[in-house]
Amino acid sequence: MKIKKQELQTALEAVKPGLASKDVIEQATSFAFINKHVITYNDQIAVRYPISVDITGAVRADELYKLVSKLKDEEIEISVDEADNMLHLECGRSKAGIRLESEIKLPLDELGNSKNWVKLPETFLPSLKMIQPFAADDMSKPVLSNIYINGRYLTASDDFRIMRVDIGNGGKKAFKEAVLLPA
Repeated sequence: MKIKKQELQTALEAVKPGLASKDVIEQATSFAFINKHVITYNDQIAVRYPISVDITGAVRADELYKLVSKLKDEEIEISVDEADNMLHLECGRSKAGIRLESEIKLPLDELGNSKNWVKLPETFLPSLKMIQPFAADDMSKPVLSNIYINGRYLTASDDFRIMRVDIGNGGKKAFKEAVLLPA
């Protein structure tokens, strides 16, 4: 199966907000591939993004993202070796394999029907990337280590500086209630 590098990289970046920094639940630090979608879920946030290849399984997020970022050509050949539980990627003269867990252990049935999911505005991901460095790294200040989302605004502070980003009217539809998003 072939996929454009840019398509795969965009999909992986789009679902990164749903990754956990530690395995709070099984596979919370992995990209799950199901029914032509890549999904992440960290017990608080679930993100799903469509892709053109049909793979089923979970791959460690940090390994796959670093690998895809380093590939030079525009097209990636992806194959699954079920005997070895490996996801093989070929791009130009580069070849690599990453362990693929064929069984997806994320509790996706808890999420309910995807028809009830809310589409995020196009400006959400770029705004999130822009504001994330302003959130505190210090976990002794838990409120400051989150991004506050209230309607059309994202707000973050590390107790020295503060930043507020307007994501537009789409944010009002997506976030009817205020949310704290772990940075």
